Amino acid sequence: DESSYNYIYNKFNGEGINARFNMLPSLENALIKTKNINDVNKQAGILLHFRDDLPAFIKQFSDAQINGALRNIAAAKKATGQGDVALNIESKIPATPEDPKEIKITAGNLQKYAGDYELNGMTLKVNVTDASLHLIVPGQPEYTLAAIGDNIFTIKSLTGFTVQFNLDNKGDVIEMLSIQPNGTFTAKKTK
Repeated sequence: DESSYNYIYNKFNGEGINARFNMLPSLENALIKTKNINDVNKQAGILLHFRDDLPAFIKQFSDAQINGALRNIAAAKKATGQGDVALNIESKIPATPEDPKEIKITAGNLQKYAGDYELNGMTLKVNVTDASLHLIVPGQPEYTLAAIGDNIFTIKSLTGFTVQFNLDNKGDVIEMLSIQPNGTFTAKKTK
């Protein structure tokens, strides 16, 4: 019902960052269901401003979630014959790069990457679980890495994030580069 959608829109617009993230699925659902083109355009614009105004540290993790919601809204509008609305939304979403193909590496060969890495006083851990490489960053969820090249991995749940392990001339891992949309960060292997 359109009145409940207005409640969701107004609540979203008045909340802080965390509450807006929690409300994102409700807002997405309301924008998919509403037939009011003005509401869709207005709220999609507010969602885009929310995305664009986020601090870089948060943005690196949230862009995929917000852009995914916008893609779902655009697809739903296209399916219901509101192609102009869909094109307007799609024009503001960055193109999704094609995912590189995952290379299978045995658990034994992954073991050389396992260990602790020091980054600005913080210890990052890399371990092998269930024949997959995992990155553990304090205060964040555990990330599964997928090999895409020699010593190069992508973070499965994050678009645009790559991890590269650098080796010494003996073939031992000495550091890990975290290549992110906002820069490249070097973590030295400590054990």
